[in-house]
Amino acid sequence: MHSQLLYRKCIVCGVKKPRKNMYRLVISNSEQCVVDRVGNLQGRGAYLCDDSKCKASTQLVKRAKYALRTHVELENSEDLKLLR
Repeated sequence: MHSQLLYRKCIVCGVKKPRKNMYRLVISNSEQCVVDRVGNLQGRGAYLCDDSKCKASTQLVKRAKYALRTHVELENSEDLKLLR
């Protein structure tokens, strides 16, 4: 049986890539933005490609807030700082 690749769209650059090549950002139960490394955390997620330009983009926080539909302050998120 043929397995289908799952493609996701980067919230910064808009490029579609296989899900395994992207970072998934999730708002946890404690209202913190975390990087879901395994891909099984519950909650609304948004994908970020592994391109260094996207991770260092000034638009990252703004677009993550919009994609995650949250008003949580993402500027202080430790996981987002580690991505950069």
